[in-house]
Amino acid sequence: MIAREAVRAGIFIPPHHPNDEDPTLAIQRDLELVEWYDRLGYDEAWIGEHHSGGFEITASPEIFIAAAAERTKRIRLGTGVVSLPYHHPLIVSPAGYDALDTNWEAANKAAAAHGRTLDRRDLRLVAPFHIAETRERALENVRWGWEKHAHYNRILAPMGGGLIASSLEELMERKSGVIGTPDDAVAFLERYWQKTGGFSCILHLAINWPRFEDAKRSAELFMRYVMPKFTGRNAWREASYNWIAEHSEEFYGARKAAAAQAIDQYLGRKPS
Repeated sequence: MIAREAVRAGIFIPPHHPNDEDPTLAIQRDLELVEWYDRLGYDEAWIGEHHSGGFEITASPEIFIAAAAERTKRIRLGTGVVSLPYHHPLIVSPAGYDALDTNWEAANKAAAAHGRTLDRRDLRLVAPFHIAETRERALENVRWGWEKHAHYNRILAPMGGGLIASSLEELMERKSGVIGTPDDAVAFLERYWQKTGGFSCILHLAINWPRFEDAKRSAELFMRYVMPKFTGRNAWREASYNWIAEHSEEFYGARKAAAAQAIDQYLGRKPS
């Protein structure tokens, strides 16, 4: 099993942009987002090859990646595509979470039939995340752009069962993503870790639900609070902190006695 402390984080940009916005500025914002993720220490950015319905406007992710490479330092860049006509419905069905373990088992069997093996170090999961200081604020942020994307989603799946959810309430009920606090995001990752048996990287599905500055703030909160908690990066710091707390009275007494002794020695007094 892959070690939890080795789990990475990144972003997948389909991209989804409402068609009432200037497309050049929308792509520019995507480039700024990749640059921001790079600055925060995220590991990967995947760019979709989607150009459907005027909502997804990257026909050549390679060109986007070339521009992003010029302005980033360490984040890895790659192409990613989910063209619905070319995939089995199970991959994008509402039962996506329920099928995670069975999909992995099926993939292993298919690989074995060709003399190959799969490595969980190559397994990446994608989900929408929006993190704020409170759930109420996160929901408020997401409602800002939810309806435009929901309308596009209904066009893609007029009979229901869209790419993510037909409503914000459905997304929350199905736990298809995280709209909440850093603690909610940690719980989500724990749930998926147990379901899959381990994965190498969690990718944020970038959708223009929140305002741009709120999206940047969410990415910062995820890297600042969620990843350290989930991967145990602060375990040694917490252990040190707790050890000090457990011995605080002992140390305080010793420090107080040492200070008194030093004062007595300075004044030439004998210790009582």
